[in-house]
Amino acid sequence: VNVSLTKKLLDLCVKNKIKRFIFTSSHVVYGKTNYLPIDEEHPKLPKTNYGESKLLAEKICKSYSKDFDLQITLLRISSVFGFGQNEKYIIPRMFKDALSKKITLHKYSNGYQLMDLIHVDDVSKAIFKACKAKKFAIYNLASGIGTTPFNLAKIISKFVDGCEIFIENKKGETNHFLYDVSKIENEINFTAKSKPNFKILKPWFDKINLN
Repeated sequence: VNVSLTKKLLDLCVKNKIKRFIFTSSHVVYGKTNYLPIDEEHPKLPKTNYGESKLLAEKICKSYSKDFDLQITLLRISSVFGFGQNEKYIIPRMFKDALSKKITLHKYSNGYQLMDLIHVDDVSKAIFKACKAKKFAIYNLASGIGTTPFNLAKIISKFVDGCEIFIENKKGETNHFLYDVSKIENEINFTAKSKPNFKILKPWFDKINLN
């Protein structure tokens, strides 16, 4: 779906003489982190089929930009958070755990792993700004600020009296994510504003708790 529909949309752009195309890619195209912060030139070795599909779609975009003079912007979006997200994602899952007064983290896989989270509102604003870009470009769309699941748990545990954080030494491969966002800041004047802090997370938690 990611690959075939991207190509169909690009074909429609060519047919209808639409020159601007924004492709929302993903940070998972990078795969295992070789160095931090991760810039746009970092090696790309996706570890999942989803990552492979995004990388292949990127390559198709590059080809169409060259062959048909399309002005394409590729946005490699880091981990997104925001109200409405389902429980398979880390913050809503922690909300649910907090209500049971126990947030459990795995030390080596999801306790101290560095994460770069970006709010959904910032993603929307960046896409709007990318619509005005004048050339083919690839950008990391991230906050450029690292946090860890443990830091998130410390904030969220304060929402429920008596909530405790438990760290288990469950083995797992730690892969840190922190992105170089200097290119998107300099070229389209975008900087993420919303951080996963108490001010952002508490109203979100309260809405879920009321439901």
